[in-house]
Formats: sequence, structure tokens, C-alpha cells
Amino acid sequence: MACKNLNILLFLDQCATHSRQVTLQNVKLVFLPANATTHLQTLDAEIIKNVKHHFKSLLVRRLLTKIDPKDEGDLKISLLDAIHFIAMAWDRVTSTTVANCFGKCGFFGSLEEVPPGPKDPIEDWEQLNVKCTSDDFCTGDDNLATCGVRTVEDIVEEATCEAADSSDDGDDIDRGDVEGPPPAAETLHALDVLRRAVAADEVSDDTGTRFYAFEQSLLGDLAKKKRQKDRDFFNKK
Repeated sequence: MACKNLNILLFLDQCATHSRQVTLQNVKLVFLPANATTHLQTLDAEIIKNVKHHFKSLLVRRLLTKIDPKDEGDLKISLLDAIHFIAMAWDRVTSTTVANCFGKCGFFGSLEEVPPGPKDPIEDWEQLNVKCTSDDFCTGDDNLATCGVRTVEDIVEEATCEAADSSDDGDDIDRGDVEGPPPAAETLHALDVLRRAVAADEVSDDTGTRFYAFEQSLLGDLAKKKRQKDRDFFNKK
């Protein structure tokens, strides 16, 4: 941000985890008034609902694509898939929606009313042949508890266990099956598979155009990365 001369105004609520004793460059922190955050939370003013709608639309679309009447297939959605869905869902939230939500919370005068969330049903929802509506699916977990109620004894016990764990040797930590970045050959093979789908008219012309643009950008990144590796290799000699 400093290189681009960008400055950010970040609004935070009165939360113990939000420390005031921090010094940031190009970021100004402004804390919301106490006992007023429920009326000033812009994320609660339809932004989260909008993101959830797009996220669950992507989820349903992926599952419908993977369903094969002749084969049960693997319908599991990994944590990495969910992270990608969230990123794509956020890209679909328009700046108008965000601006209107800030206006609704009183940050500035809003000439437009904030829409009550996406009215369009999830695409191809009827193919699932379920009794609930797409809106029920999007709002079904609105009141789901995300954490339990902890007593003082629970907090003390947790802090004691964390202190004991920190004194142990960290080399024995199981980091799981963390996959590294795929090699360039594997990435190029994946592009070949996608290109075959485009060439076979499996996608729309607009999708094909966006794919070719993505392919050109990705190939440029791979070439740039390879040149950097070559320079690093020869500089070591």
C-alpha cells in the first residue's frame, strides 16, 4: 500500500481482541462507539447474506456438475474448495451493495434503499428435487451457534494446557497432508484438459473467452517465475 500511496480507513468494534496499542502505516483505525455496534455493523446489513447466497449457489452448481446418474462419484467438498468458493462469492458482491450497506448503517446518506439480498433463486435448484426452497437453504444456518458457552474454569484449563503445549518440542507437530504448489508440467496438463472442454463446445463463448484470457495470464506468470528461478540459480554460482 505504501508503494501505491494507498490509505485505508478501517472501522472496528469494541472487542477485547482489537487492540488499540498498534501502530500501522497507511491504515487508520477508527473504533465504533460502545453499545452501538449492532446498528453500525455493515457486514450484518445484507453483506454477509449476499456472500452466503453466492457461496451456496457455487456449492450447488459444483455438486450438480459432479453428480452422475450412472455413478455416485465423489461429492465431497474439501476445505480448500470452500475457501475458493468464498473468494469467488466475494468477487460477486457488487460495490453498490457494499456502499448501500454503509449508507444504511449511517456512515453517509444513501439515496437508494438496501436491497433485501439476492432475489434470484439458485440456478438449477429445481434439479435437486428437494422440499425446501433455495432461500431456506441459504438462511438455514443463520441462527446456528458457532461456539459454546465457556465457564471461567474452562478458560483457565485451556490457558494452562496451551502453556504446557508451548513448552514441548514443536518438531513433533503433525502438519497433515499439506500439498505444495503443483509443478509446471501438471499445471499445463490441467490447462490442456480445460482447453479440450472449450474446444468441444462444452462451455459458452463468453466462458471460452475468459478461459483464454486466464490461460494467457497464467502462462505469463509461469514464465516470469521460471525466469526468476533461472536468475537465482545462476546468481548462486
